[in-house]
Amino acid sequence: MKDDDGREEEGTSARVFRPGTTTAAGASLSLARAMAALLLWQGAIHFNVALAAACAFVFPARVAMLVLCTQLFSVLVPADGTSRFGSSIARFICKHGLGYFPVTLQVEHYEAFDPQGAYVFGYEPHSIMPFGAWALTEPASCMPLPKMKILTSSAAFYIPLMRQIWMWLGSVPATREIFCSHLADGYSCVVSPGGLRETLHMNPGLEDANTISNPHACFCWKTYPC
Repeated sequence: MKDDDGREEEGTSARVFRPGTTTAAGASLSLARAMAALLLWQGAIHFNVALAAACAFVFPARVAMLVLCTQLFSVLVPADGTSRFGSSIARFICKHGLGYFPVTLQVEHYEAFDPQGAYVFGYEPHSIMPFGAWALTEPASCMPLPKMKILTSSAAFYIPLMRQIWMWLGSVPATREIFCSHLADGYSCVVSPGGLRETLHMNPGLEDANTISNPHACFCWKTYPC
């Protein structure tokens, strides 16, 4: 694939993508845009913590109640993950946010993927946050699969603002029912077992599945007896 986001290796069927670069050589994009993308992507957690602290210690009681009710309403109202505005935000985050991290995606046998098929991808390691998994999503434009979802902890969908942005990015709650229903609808799914506890079993300076004593090694067949 001969474009600004990736290149094809000669002599193989593999394609290498570097999301968030302006050239195949890997020139970095604007740091300001990268910071803006990261704030949208991950800043909702910090924003809500700061807002809760302000309600507790700064705002008058009436204002604090209004803010908290607004936050509660934003959690309960149904979220739309298919809006055109949301798609633009998701593409911006994937282009500039992923560029902040050294993400390189090598797709073996690129042509073998059926755009109409549904696949299950296992992503390791989860670490604190599996940032690299978003390189597989449709907004990143690396994979030839137009329908892709990332199974994400259900807790993320109870955080105001974050739930909406992550839904635009292609995240869905990690439940068996949602997993099976999306596969049945033709969506490919990214599964990343592990979490914070997994980091206790990682070797310093290495993020390699082979360096982790992972009890979820056979998660695919355990998770998908639909």
